[in-house]
Amino acid sequence: PHYLDKLKEVIDLEENQEYLQVFIVSVTDSLKNATVNLKAPIYINPGNMQAVQAIIDSNKFDIRTPLWEVVKRKE
Repeated sequence: PHYLDKLKEVIDLEENQEYLQVFIVSVTDSLKNATVNLKAPIYINPGNMQAVQAIIDSNKFDIRTPLWEVVKRKE
């Protein structure tokens, strides 16, 4: 996506350097009700441990997506 170029600059990534993309998971009363924030992933440069959280400007992603939906998509 187009926003990745700016994110790479912010966390000082070199060309073709690997990075981590992590998501915040919220667990309340039980794991079956856990949600994941797909709208604001965190990008980490493992080489220098710099990180940035990006808010994706799209209705395609939600801040409270049921975790089981994400797992189901990966199967």
